Amino acid sequence: MASFKFAKITTFRAPVTLITPGGEEQEFTAEFVYLDDKAWLEKQQLPTVDFLRAFWTGWRGIVGEDGAEIAYSDTMRDALLDHNYIAQPVVTAYSTARAGRRAKN
Repeated sequence: MASFKFAKITTFRAPVTLITPGGEEQEFTAEFVYLDDKAWLEKQQLPTVDFLRAFWTGWRGIVGEDGAEIAYSDTMRDALLDHNYIAQPVVTAYSTARAGRRAKN
């Protein structure tokens, strides 16, 4: 018989796929704070950028023009959030993964 193991989730990672203004598809992995259902209902009404400032806490796979990995920092996160083509896919990745669904390719 299959079983389900429940464990408290505090953070999770999710793939983010975005399309640059030039039409190029790119991917990275974002790390987020997990919100339970009650907190999710309260916080999902925040503007996208405010929500992500509070709950997007890391990444892997974001590189600069020189190809070097860009370390996570709140300052760099905020700079990325100035671009809607980044912010919208990140919040979509959060809600998709939080709901237990995988992003469609």
